Amino acid sequence: MTQTEDQFGQILTAIEGIRHDVAVTNERLTLALSEQGQRWAAQETENRVILERIDIYQKSSNQVVNLAFALIGAATVAAIGIVLRIAVSL
Repeated sequence: MTQTEDQFGQILTAIEGIRHDVAVTNERLTLALSEQGQRWAAQETENRVILERIDIYQKSSNQVVNLAFALIGAATVAAIGIVLRIAVSL
């Protein structure tokens, strides 16, 4: 075997090694991409649940505030009624 053929063989061996490394890297990247896609999907689902809970809490909070104002109004009307009855009976 001549020196040129030997160098050519080494170059081919190096190229095959690089091809193998690239193939392994591509497999790892494909797996990582798939895993990342699954993580994103799970995160989107979790975000949707959190946003729904926030919406429910906001609606509940508004209902509590409305109820409080209604109770204050009812108590005020009742107090005025009591005062008027007392005033009329005097």
